[in-house]
Amino acid sequence: MRDRRTVNLCLLLGISQRTLHVAEAPTTQPKTSKKAFPKTVKTLGDSIRTKRGERGINQRALARKLNVPRRRIQDWERDRKVPSETEWQKLADELGLPEDLKALSPNS
Repeated sequence: MRDRRTVNLCLLLGISQRTLHVAEAPTTQPKTSKKAFPKTVKTLGDSIRTKRGERGINQRALARKLNVPRRRIQDWERDRKVPSETEWQKLADELGLPEDLKALSPNS
């Protein structure tokens, strides 16, 4: 049995034998979703994703064929980065992309 001083000290310090369970408040911000599959090709990334989808190749398989990290394919499709000349040549050969398509890139 605890004496009164110990109980008061425990209350003062916030120590108790009870466990409080706090539920996390729901977030009001919507989750960011992936870029939707393009209906009309507007950018270089849209065309890469469309051609890859037509051929039934996922990002991992394409990355293996091009000998690049999967993240790089993802960056190209989201128009974050542009393929180098050698990567572009391999990509064009693999997916059958026309040479003039590189003009759609945001950084060219």
